[in-house]
Amino acid sequence: MTNRAVYVGIEQEFQLMDTELGEHLEATEQWLALEEAVGQRHHKVFHISPTAVRTRYGNGRYCDQEDLEVCTPPVRVQRGFTRSAADYLYLARKELVEFISPEKNNALIGYSTHWNLTDVRGYNDHHRSWIMNDVAIPLSLLTLTPISSGINMRDKNDGRPGRLELLGDYIENLDQARALLLFYSGVMLNYQKNESYLPITPVFEEEKAKHGNEVPFGRETAILVKERTGSEKIINAQEYLERYYSFFKQGIAQVGDEEEVKNLEDFITGRKKLEIDHREKYSFIFGLRDREDFFLRYHPSVCLPLEAYREDRALPTAVGQFLGSLATLEEEREQGNQKSMPFKVRTMAWDKIILSELSTRYIPGREYSFENLENIELAAELTAMVSRPSEKARLLRFLYWTQKREMTASAHDQKLIQRAKRRVVPRELGDLFLGKNELEEQK
Repeated sequence: MTNRAVYVGIEQEFQLMDTELGEHLEATEQWLALEEAVGQRHHKVFHISPTAVRTRYGNGRYCDQEDLEVCTPPVRVQRGFTRSAADYLYLARKELVEFISPEKNNALIGYSTHWNLTDVRGYNDHHRSWIMNDVAIPLSLLTLTPISSGINMRDKNDGRPGRLELLGDYIENLDQARALLLFYSGVMLNYQKNESYLPITPVFEEEKAKHGNEVPFGRETAILVKERTGSEKIINAQEYLERYYSFFKQGIAQVGDEEEVKNLEDFITGRKKLEIDHREKYSFIFGLRDREDFFLRYHPSVCLPLEAYREDRALPTAVGQFLGSLATLEEEREQGNQKSMPFKVRTMAWDKIILSELSTRYIPGREYSFENLENIELAAELTAMVSRPSEKARLLRFLYWTQKREMTASAHDQKLIQRAKRRVVPRELGDLFLGKNELEEQK
């Protein structure tokens, strides 16, 4: 069982298309022109690099080689988390639509999704191969399309505790994204305690973290499995998914609320259609695939529906609000807002923020670093408790100094810090012993 906070984040990649010429555009070549065209109409941003920014919603947008990519801020796994993550994904797409819209012939085709989960176990390559051997079938149903080339799980060792990155196809349906996040989180948090009691395991030639498309016929794909008794039989992928959900259901319900669990069950039972169920749609899309590089040729039906991303939504978490406020600091000062926090942002990474002092009342250039996601969330919750930028800046300084044991905050500020800490203290998650049900069935 972990008493560390666990976080998820979503990345999605898009081809940038010219609708008039029907061509795939190199996003790196278009980036600067798009930035200049958008100007200040929509985007106040912090530049991580010339082609990577953090936005006013706390999301990231950047060029990944020749294509565009968006990423959401980290969202803590707790009841209701899938709705927050889906809202951020919607806002990330909305910002991307606004970014490309000044050129009327631009369009977007989504083609991949990366599902990030902080690695609270320290899984190495061998462990990931074990895991994917067991869960590749249900995860493939939830995150692949009928023309997929496969699924992979990578270790992104970019901090402590690092993160696991599940690679799948582009999923536009936000409800399906929510379902996948809930299943993925609930299973991964409870896998280690129960791996010896799984109801069935697939019979693959080798254990590996990267799989081709193991479900080419969707839910009806025949899967050779080994029962706990040691006997082998063939079942379809749908039964495999249902049995794994039934086994992990208690752990999944631990991290999701009633509505989130109902949403997942709707996709598992087929009341809601998964992308992999839309075989006719993808039969047409397959014909658009370039045989050499697998990019899709332009067709209006496969493009992101730009008109669906006009609605604005409130930022659902303090972390997104905090990251967004930091991303816009420089722009606010350039526009003459002298009441913004007196900091310059040096670094904004997945799990690290560095601010430097501008105010002459303090040491100019002094840096304040907030490392790991729990400290960033603590800083976010703390600054959300006050309204004035000067108060926010003061609390961030005291939070940094008290963590470094360089200074003791006032009694009032200590109370605020303790209130913020209570908001981010995680419930114990995972490591429920679910195998007892399997043992009882064998008696």
